[in-house]
Amino acid sequence: MKRIFLFVFLGVGFILTGCSNDLDNDITNELKIGVVGKIPNIIEDNVEFIPATFNDITANHQYDAFFIMEDSLSEAAEIENINRFKESKSYIFFVGSKAHYFPFIEHANSVTYEEYSKRINDHQSYISGIRYVNDVGEFVGYTANLQSFNEKDKLEAYLTTFEYINKNK
Repeated sequence: MKRIFLFVFLGVGFILTGCSNDLDNDITNELKIGVVGKIPNIIEDNVEFIPATFNDITANHQYDAFFIMEDSLSEAAEIENINRFKESKSYIFFVGSKAHYFPFIEHANSVTYEEYSKRINDHQSYISGIRYVNDVGEFVGYTANLQSFNEKDKLEAYLTTFEYINKNK
């Protein structure tokens, strides 16, 4: 009976260890990330996701960064939101964009997110971002082959982005 208990105990421990986040991270500060759209299904000790709106991007400086999720990318490409991104002091990250950051910066001719995503059809960037410093855009991104992108890759993209925010906030 003791032997069965030991095998069950070790088996459960092995399974739980296999399900944990085995990717190293260097997130030493608490991060508050405003999320426009659906909150990501990512749990990380020092990261708090807070529901946000596009108005929060310039009105509220309590966030370390903003994530614009895939379900809000079309609205993010509207000129009033592009202007908000330019006014913000925070990093703005676009999650799941098939058009990288291009529809979210000011252009002479306005093109919708849908038009950009058809033209570019980006299969390399899962998370791309921008922050304006003195009216100059600073662009960052996580690059991966999205054709074979899996849940571990997605987690790594988020962790890499969290580490970047942590080091540069």
